[in-house]
Amino acid sequence: MTIDLKEIKSQFDRIEKELNLFELNICGVKIWAHIRPYLFALILEKLNIIGNVSSGDIDQSLYGILKKIIRTIKNIFYKKEAMIGKKKKTEVLIFSFPRKKRIDNENWDIFTDFLLKDVNFQYQVIEQLYDDVKIPKIKDTLYLNYFYGLGFLLEKFIKVEFTKEDIMKLNKVNERINQDFNIKINFIKEVKKKIKFRYSYNKVLEKLIDFYQPKLIIYVFNNIQVLMLMNEMCKKKGIPTIEFQHGAINPIQLAYNFPKNVKPDVLPDYFFTFGKYWEEVLQLPFPKSNIKTVGFPYFEHEFNKYQNQNKQNKILFISSPTIGFELCKFAKEFVDITDKRIYIKLHPKEYKRWKKEYNINMNPKIIVIDNDEEFPLYKLFSEAKTIIGVNSTAIFESMMFNKPIFIIKLTEWEFFEEFINQGIMELINSPIELNERIENLNKSERSPINVDYYFKKYAIQNQKEEIRKILESINQ
Repeated sequence: MTIDLKEIKSQFDRIEKELNLFELNICGVKIWAHIRPYLFALILEKLNIIGNVSSGDIDQSLYGILKKIIRTIKNIFYKKEAMIGKKKKTEVLIFSFPRKKRIDNENWDIFTDFLLKDVNFQYQVIEQLYDDVKIPKIKDTLYLNYFYGLGFLLEKFIKVEFTKEDIMKLNKVNERINQDFNIKINFIKEVKKKIKFRYSYNKVLEKLIDFYQPKLIIYVFNNIQVLMLMNEMCKKKGIPTIEFQHGAINPIQLAYNFPKNVKPDVLPDYFFTFGKYWEEVLQLPFPKSNIKTVGFPYFEHEFNKYQNQNKQNKILFISSPTIGFELCKFAKEFVDITDKRIYIKLHPKEYKRWKKEYNINMNPKIIVIDNDEEFPLYKLFSEAKTIIGVNSTAIFESMMFNKPIFIIKLTEWEFFEEFINQGIMELINSPIELNERIENLNKSERSPINVDYYFKKYAIQNQKEEIRKILESINQ
């Protein structure tokens, strides 16, 4: 049985509106905008819809804390730190996306590096941390080990005390959430963690911004609390921020869906989208003129490279962290009733854990792809006969190759309901049904996809032009 995510989201919205939660002020902080994406994910976890939302958290044991401190000290000496040395002004400060891809034997940030090959503004790239993993050392990039290390230590010594009024307000929210969703969460504890984080990192973040005194900040991925804090601080300092789209956006993602009547400071000033479609899906409470449709340079590069390659008959499953176990279970049941071989492309977050968790590594009819270099994603799309998935951004990218796409009715299938209703994709309930549909695939030509609507052409030029206009308006 699948659970109606849209109904859960609607109920969450009702609570948010009825309790006026965007005005919830705790310890002098309007905390709701900071906590709502995490809280919604926590509710889904408690309802057994998704896995552990805290799985990437740092080990809080004494051993874990000591290990973190030692690694941070080592990294400070090993890598060029963003906050050590003399202050240096830069026109544009760029927080790059830390999960890199290997392109031509180099580590690339696929969201910002294409832009930076030839620009007429001064910039400094700073690397974010990513799930506490080792980040490759890249020329001219500075790192935040000192920043995160200092914030991490401060967090251990800061105490947050709530007033009786604060506790009454938090208890009211806590009771409503637990009652409406029939779950048990400790809202007070979660808010305390967010406020501790805020107190710990705010001063360090201000030092970082003052260190570079940028006119403009560009970053990838907003649903990280440090970047929310940065947007807040930049608004106080009058520094505009731009967020680059990094993945699919849908009506259930709270990071990109806000009521029209609120204006939380955690949001960027500008949002650069892949295409017109994403601009229409976004529900951000700021002027449409600040949403810029520019394209996605990496998609354009890879699509042009592989779209006309020789097609093969690969059956390609696209996995993602929240549904990986269920998808692989479905795939295993599928190969048990057919003689076909299948390919399962894992998400990078699944690379380290799939052998322990998914129970598919000994099946000769299942080829698991956990290496981007050996099996480029867009090459797989080009070679596929059909593509199967549930909720991955990669499904949108594969749609541009105009292959039959089947969406398995598992948690979060609703992300593609619009395309299922339009007949662009097809909803599948069982491995038997999938096998029958693949056996009877229509050989006729499929209706062409308007690629430019989803991924605008000339992305690099578009990015540069929009940034130029923003910098000009700042300098006036």
